[in-house]
Amino acid sequence: MDTFYIDVREEDEFDLQHIEGAMNTPLSKFESFVEPVLKIAKSFKLVIVCKSGLRSTTALNQLKKHSKDLAEVEVLEGGIDKWASEGKSLVGKSAKSTLPIIRQVMTIAGFLILTGALGSLYLKHELIWLTVFVGAGLSFAGISGICFMAKMLAYMPWNK
Repeated sequence: MDTFYIDVREEDEFDLQHIEGAMNTPLSKFESFVEPVLKIAKSFKLVIVCKSGLRSTTALNQLKKHSKDLAEVEVLEGGIDKWASEGKSLVGKSAKSTLPIIRQVMTIAGFLILTGALGSLYLKHELIWLTVFVGAGLSFAGISGICFMAKMLAYMPWNK
C-alpha cells in the first residue's frame, strides 16, 4: 500500500520545508478535513506529520473520534525534525533560514512587552501603554484567530 503524508503544521511552517508530495492540512483547521482524510486513509497508508509529533498525535486522536478502523494511520515519530536529522529529503523554502511567522510574532511581542514594562519603570510611565496595546492585540488574536502582526510580518522581505 502506498504511503500518503498529511502535514498538520501551519502553512508558513509547511512552506519552509515539507516532505515532497505531502498534503498540508493545518491542525487549526483539521476538523473540517476529517472526512476527506478518512477517505484517503481507505486507499493509502496515512502518515501524519508535524514538527515533533505532538500535533500529529492530536490530529490522530481527532480522526479516532470519527472512525475506529484506522489500522493504516500512524504518526511520524519525531516529526519533520527527526526526518531531517536522518538526512531524508525535504522540499520548500528552507534555504532561507527564517523563523516561522508565529515565532517571529512571539519574539517581537515579547520584546515590546518587556520594553514597555521596563521603560515605564525606569524612563516614562506612559510606556506602559505599549504593553497594554500589545497585550490587547495578542488577546484579540487568540480570541478571533486574526493576528495583525503576523499578517504584517508575512509581507516582510525575509518571509517572501
